[in-house]
Amino acid sequence: MAPRKLHQQAIYLESENADLLDQLSAETRIPKAALLREAVDDLLTKHGKSNNAWYADIVSALRLGKTMARQLSIDIEA
Repeated sequence: MAPRKLHQQAIYLESENADLLDQLSAETRIPKAALLREAVDDLLTKHGKSNNAWYADIVSALRLGKTMARQLSIDIEA
């Protein structure tokens, strides 16, 4: 497996959030950079911009479930 190519990105945080991120990193022993990458992944997923393979699978499963629920509703009403 090839190593992931990472792009350096400067961010600005409010002092309170920066302090809380420092605290979370210390408590969890997870590097701040890893925590921030996870946050960005979650944000992209929330807005439908994720390029993770599992995201497409989840969207597909939810659409299938919605279709099946509609069909069950129609069958029950009939």
